[in-house]
Amino acid sequence: MIQIGSPMAGINQITAAYLPAEDRLLLRISSQAGEEFRFWLTRRVVAGLLSAFGRVVDSWAETVTPDDIPGREVLLDFKREQLAAQGDFSKSYDQEDKTLPFGEAALLVVGVNVQLVADGAVLNFTLADGRNMRLQLDIRLLSGFHRILSDSVLKAEWQIDLSAPALPAIPSVSCVVQ
Repeated sequence: MIQIGSPMAGINQITAAYLPAEDRLLLRISSQAGEEFRFWLTRRVVAGLLSAFGRVVDSWAETVTPDDIPGREVLLDFKREQLAAQGDFSKSYDQEDKTLPFGEAALLVVGVNVQLVADGAVLNFTLADGRNMRLQLDIRLLSGFHRILSDSVLKAEWQIDLSAPALPAIPSVSCVVQ
């Protein structure tokens, strides 16, 4: 299993682009160690990720917001918006040459497991070739990744519901997309 997000090889940048000829998103993740990982994300996988991300962000907002304050829902909405605004989207993806541990061709993601951890989430990608890729994202990076995928879905015109899920907060979020 390859892991990105550990202190030794943290995530530097994430970008996604819709490629109409493939009808998929090309996800590129660069690490602070100068590596780049490329993945194909299908509509089904993206829809599952967006749903899970919404639940993770909602669960995080619930845990950092006291239960007994007036206007709690307004504060929860504010915390969600605050997270969404924290990413640096002004900087273009660095096109500099990077090491490609999986090779130049993007690998197809056929399944994803999203697990809530104390400060964010762990994404375990199952790849079509049988390998696994683990991404550990803090809540800010997760929120930024959510925005990147949401913007890409709009460009792809995939008709995926991007509204926040109206689910009750749960102590542990685990979502498996196969």
